[in-house]
Amino acid sequence: MIKLTRSFIVIIFIFLIGCSPGELLSLASSFSTDTLQEYYDAKEYEQALEYVEEQLEQHPDDYVLLAEQGYLLMETGHPNEALDAINASLEIEDENEGAYNNKAWALIELERYEEAVDAAKIAIEMKPDEEEEFINMGNALSGMYRDQEALVYYEEALEINPESTYALIGKGIAHYYLGEPEKALESLNVYLELIPEDVDALWYVVYAHDDLGNLDEVLKYSEQMIRDYNDQDAYYYKASVLEELEQWDEALVAYDQLIDQYPQDATAYYWKSRVLIQQDQVEDAFSVLEKSIEMDPSLREWALEDEVFQAFQDDKAFQNIIIGE
Repeated sequence: MIKLTRSFIVIIFIFLIGCSPGELLSLASSFSTDTLQEYYDAKEYEQALEYVEEQLEQHPDDYVLLAEQGYLLMETGHPNEALDAINASLEIEDENEGAYNNKAWALIELERYEEAVDAAKIAIEMKPDEEEEFINMGNALSGMYRDQEALVYYEEALEINPESTYALIGKGIAHYYLGEPEKALESLNVYLELIPEDVDALWYVVYAHDDLGNLDEVLKYSEQMIRDYNDQDAYYYKASVLEELEQWDEALVAYDQLIDQYPQDATAYYWKSRVLIQQDQVEDAFSVLEKSIEMDPSLREWALEDEVFQAFQDDKAFQNIIIGE
């Protein structure tokens, strides 16, 4: 049951990579690359997009501008429009590896993985010495749950650049989903040395240690995410591990900390009531359970099906909580 407690925490992590803007700008002929590069250096992608679209009004058939527009639409969160711009660029000039790479990026974002594989394959054929092409191929394959094949491409990217962060995180996650937590940790730990603030990667480290039964490590990383990022799910994970270790007082403290930080979270009260009932603090457990159900009536169904409350199904106080009297 406690293991199930942790299963509701799911991190959906998509690591996307586009072509370096500089590669596309090297092809430019009809606009100021210096102006655009300044925007890129400052990560001012909205302003860069405005500039590119102004230039496109004067040069609507400039394939480099169209490719830049596609890249910037991806950076600003518009994959459908980005794909249209990239395709328009490729219709004018199809010998543009950067555009194919960004096409793969857009297709991955749109979960059109088979098409992304085709675009990434062309990009690799055109420029087999760039890590981005191999990473996007790995990402597309991973999106289709073909993680074993994806590993080949992440390894290729790491041959080109041993410190490629996208390849390291991709490799680590692929190993995790292949049921290889120890190998996953090897890549994830290297990645976190380079990008220590990546919470999503920290979660996969937690998952891998949990699968290996390294609960002390799970607690350590959960506490790190609580301390550094006040991560709500990390409170739950920490508390559930403490329950598994039957460290009930510590689990209650964890839930109290969660409730203090997120007082509107009805589920936190529910899980606290479970700990109390397992400590035979029935009156307190029912009080907290009642509060959770007042906040979220759907938790009635949880309580009715929860094994820790099965012994109380005929208890009048429990029944009153469930039916709301």
